[in-house]
Amino acid sequence: MDRLGKREKNNLKIALDSAILIYYFEDIQPFSDKIESIFNDIELGNKKGLISTIAIHEILIKPKQKKDIQLIARYKDELSSFPNLYIFPVTVEVAERAAGLRAKYSSLRAPDALQIATAIEAEADLFLTADKKLKQIQEIDVFVL
Repeated sequence: MDRLGKREKNNLKIALDSAILIYYFEDIQPFSDKIESIFNDIELGNKKGLISTIAIHEILIKPKQKKDIQLIARYKDELSSFPNLYIFPVTVEVAERAAGLRAKYSSLRAPDALQIATAIEAEADLFLTADKKLKQIQEIDVFVL
């Protein structure tokens, strides 16, 4: 993540896509190594992380399908206690912005639109994702792993 690291700015607000959370908390290689420094910076307060409640929905689907009680508990614990990681709800404003994004980008899925809209409404500096299709979004700086 050296390219992102060069974007040094105090209190840089990074919106995290759900896949980024999965890669980090489940230690999925090679991605977790690439984003470890970002989570370290968030934990230390050098950067701020933010996620949408939609990310929680997305990351819990597979653990709930597999009935993986330990992973579900770990996510709940980590996300509720991770320093400088803020969880934003889907508000009316977020829903309206997401609708506008989907109207503009017809291939954009609803969960992605809601997460990006949350990032915009929360005034994030960038949206970190692993989804190359999201690079088309012009309303926020999208950084793809």
